Amino acid sequence: MSEGDQKYFEYRVGNISKSTATLIDLDYNILDLPLYLLPAGSEPGSIVKIILTRDENEEQKRNKEVDRICQKVIKGLEGINSGNKIL
Repeated sequence: MSEGDQKYFEYRVGNISKSTATLIDLDYNILDLPLYLLPAGSEPGSIVKIILTRDENEEQKRNKEVDRICQKVIKGLEGINSGNKIL
């Protein structure tokens, strides 16, 4: 999915427990969702829409951070192992 693409899903709220709500789509697929993600006032029978998007900018930002940390670890290991052969 490229930047800006969105997927839309429509569900009917089914059972609501202490911490989760069971959502059901038109094909009877079930999705259990934490209650805090439901819109205020949602109750069994409510129709809710879920929109999913991919945040490629955030992915790149986090990948760069992971690469930075990996490079730092590698440099630290090189310092520890300097002069020693690693098999």
